[in-house]
Amino acid sequence: MATIFRLGQCTVLRILGKDRCKVLNNLATQDLRVLHSGECKETFITDPKGKIFGHGVVAAISEELLFVSVPGQAEILSKHLDRYIIMEDATIQDASWQYEVWLISDVSKLEGPNSGTLERGQCKSIDIQNRSGLWIHAPWIGDRSALLLLDTTIQDADVQMAFGVPVVASSLEHREGWEAMRIDQFWPWVGQDMDAKNLPQELDRNEQTISFNKGCYLGQETIARLDALGQVQKKLVRLEISLGRSPALENEEEVVLRSGDQEVGTIRSVGVRPDGSIVALGYVKRSHFEVGTELKLGTDRIAKIVSPRANESN
Repeated sequence: MATIFRLGQCTVLRILGKDRCKVLNNLATQDLRVLHSGECKETFITDPKGKIFGHGVVAAISEELLFVSVPGQAEILSKHLDRYIIMEDATIQDASWQYEVWLISDVSKLEGPNSGTLERGQCKSIDIQNRSGLWIHAPWIGDRSALLLLDTTIQDADVQMAFGVPVVASSLEHREGWEAMRIDQFWPWVGQDMDAKNLPQELDRNEQTISFNKGCYLGQETIARLDALGQVQKKLVRLEISLGRSPALENEEEVVLRSGDQEVGTIRSVGVRPDGSIVALGYVKRSHFEVGTELKLGTDRIAKIVSPRANESN
């Protein structure tokens, strides 16, 4: 059975105007020129040097685009997008305050009258208690997970009745109940697993986020050059940590990854699965990318690099 987590408010930017796809496409790693209403794609937003400025899901709903990301990104992203609107017919609006966000673990396991079907890469409008909202495929915690963007007056009981599954209180800051699921899904978090110092290829999501034949966009030259070289000097990996106390992210010594006496990486995110096992996301140097590599974590743990997502073979 699926679970629905009530999260609060996240970043929701609305891009309007007949040139909306052109504007966003000029700043994104994904090819958005052919994004039709009812479709969504994951993408990075980049700066002139090809560094990450943002990451999220772009959804095409009727005559607008929505860019949905983690909280606190609206102001910086809207200024960045607006800066590159010259003569185009496009406007950027911060719609974050209009929505309460809910995260569904698996849309294929919903049971209520509003369950319906939402396929991968789809988004659509939805009505709950005669109030309209949006339903967006977003693989944050599973291949079939989705975001609900609903009117802020919607209550837990309304959502539970509509979908026939439990509603669990959580937050976008601490991600109670689903942080390990996010890590196992290899979904990176802006501000924690990536920042403005990272290049998109370092997140190891090329297939999901980068089009290498879409033509020019901001930062494209750097990204194309790195693709031609065929390697990055560091990248994000998923690790399984030997049992024990979960490492404290705020303690620098507990998150350092070492091979012998050499520092080769750093943990960025940690989650505990229901069975008590510990999983993490972290960056390692190119010399230690290989799946199966065991590294020292802190002073008393072993962290083993595993396949990027839990449903892939190790």
